Amino acid sequence: MKRTTYAKVLSMLCMAVLLLFSVPLTDTVQAQDYEPLEVQLQYTHRYTTNDGSEDSLFHYLVVPEDGAPLPAETDGDGVFSYEGVTGSGEKSGDKTVYLNTDVLTFTFTKPGVYSYALSADLDKDSTKENVERYTFEKRTFNIHFYIVNAADGGMRLEMLTAEDDQDVKPNEVILDPSYEGPVETTTESTTVATTEGSKKTTKSSRRPKTYDPNDALPYILMMLGAAAAGTVIYVNRRKKGSEDDA
Repeated sequence: MKRTTYAKVLSMLCMAVLLLFSVPLTDTVQAQDYEPLEVQLQYTHRYTTNDGSEDSLFHYLVVPEDGAPLPAETDGDGVFSYEGVTGSGEKSGDKTVYLNTDVLTFTFTKPGVYSYALSADLDKDSTKENVERYTFEKRTFNIHFYIVNAADGGMRLEMLTAEDDQDVKPNEVILDPSYEGPVETTTESTTVATTEGSKKTTKSSRRPKTYDPNDALPYILMMLGAAAAGTVIYVNRRKKGSEDDA
C-alpha cells in the first residue's frame, strides 16, 4: 500500500511539473516556428491648396490596441508625417491638387487580430502658420489586420479592413487635408510728418475687407424715408387734434 501511495504521489508530482513547464515551452516553440510576416497598408494623401509654397508637412498618429506592433514608418509614439506638396499637382479651377500614395509597414510575429486607430495629430499641426486657413483631416480610421496560419506552416494576411463613414475602400485610407489660400491683404496710405516736410507712406495690413460702405446706402435711405413718413403722420395728428379742440 505504501509503495502504491508513493507511486501515485510521484506520478502526480511528475504531471504537475510537466504541466507547469509545458505552456512556456509550447509558446517558445510556436514563436520560433513563425517567420515574421510583413504587411503593407497603402494610403493616399490628397492635398488641395491655393498656394503650393505653404507649409504642407502633415502629421498622423497610429494608436495600436492590446500591444499591437507599430508600423516601421512611425516614431516611438506612433507618429508619422508626409509632405503634401510632392510630385506634380493638377489644376482644379484656382486650386492645385497634389495626389500621392505611400505605405505603412507592419510586421507580425504570431497569428491574431491586430487593430489600430489612425487619425491626424492635431497637436502638432495646430502650430502651423495661418492655422485657421487649413482644413485638417478629422476622420479616424479603424484598421484591422486578420493574421492566420498558412498551409506551409507560416502566416498569411486573411483580411484587412479600414472602417470609416466616408469614401474609404476596404484596403485603402485616404488622408485629405487642404489649405484655403492666403489671407486677403489691404493697403492703407498714411501721411507722416518729418523735419523735411510731409512724406506719404504706404503700409500693408493682413486684415480682410469685411464690408462695403456702398452696401449700406439702400438701408440708410429706407430709414430716412420711414422717419419722414412718421413725422408727417405725427404732424397731421397734432393738427387734427387742435381743430377738434377748437
